[in-house]
Amino acid sequence: GLDMPTTLLASSRVPRSSTAIALCRHRARTRPHLATRAVRVHTSPPHRPRFLVVLNTGADAVEAEIVPDGPRGGTGVALPPEPWTSPNWNWGSARGDAHDAARVVRGVLNESPSRRRDWITAMVQSTPSDDAVPWEEVKLVMALAFQLSGHMRREVCRSGNGTWLEVMAMMQRGYFEGGMTGGDGGGGGDLALAMELEARLTPDGKNLLRDAKAAASASGAPAAWVHDAVRRSAAMAVLLELQFLEDGI
Repeated sequence: GLDMPTTLLASSRVPRSSTAIALCRHRARTRPHLATRAVRVHTSPPHRPRFLVVLNTGADAVEAEIVPDGPRGGTGVALPPEPWTSPNWNWGSARGDAHDAARVVRGVLNESPSRRRDWITAMVQSTPSDDAVPWEEVKLVMALAFQLSGHMRREVCRSGNGTWLEVMAMMQRGYFEGGMTGGDGGGGGDLALAMELEARLTPDGKNLLRDAKAAASASGAPAAWVHDAVRRSAAMAVLLELQFLEDGI
C-alpha cells in the first residue's frame, strides 16, 4: 500500500464547462477502507448542478484545491468498437487482442499512483462529445481490476453480494455489448453492466452512484449524457472499492 493513499473527490458527469475534479491526500492509520465523508451540491453556469463526493480511506484527510477541468487523457490503447464480441479478443489467453491491449494499459496505469489518479479523473470527466478516456477502455480497466482481485484472493465483493469475477465472466461472454440497452443477441448492454456493478457496491459506493444519477438527471442533459454519467460513476465507485489507486491493475 501507499504511505499516503490517494482518493478521489469527483464531480458529477455534466458538460466539461461546469465540471470540477479534485483529489485528496490523506494519511491512514489502519488498512485503507473507503468511506463517503461528504456530498455537496453546487450550481454553476449554465445552472447545471454538480456534486462533489469526498471518498476517504482514513483519518486526517486534507482536501486538495479544486482543479476545474483537471488532467486529461487515457492510455492510448487501440480497441475495436465492441472488443468482447470480437473473434480476435480471446480474453484470458496469452494470444489475442485482449492480451496485447492489457499489456498497453498495464504499462501505462501501473507506472505510478499519480498516473492512475490522472486517468480516473479524466475518465469521470469524459463526455459523449469529449471522451478523453473511451468507454471501452474503461471496461477493459475494470476487467483487469476484477482479474487482479481474483489473483489477490479478494474477489468477493465487500458488500457480500457476489464476486467481481462473476461480472468479468459476463463481460467475457459479451453480455454487456450492444450499446446502451444491448443488441439482438440477448445481452443487456451498458445499462445491465451498471446495474450489475451497483448491486455489488457497498452502501458508500451506492450512495455515490445515487448522487451521480440525481445530479446527471437534474442537469437537463440528453439521455445519452445521463447514461454516460451513470456508467462512468459506477466504474469509478467500483475501481475505488477495488483499491485501483493504491494497487493498480
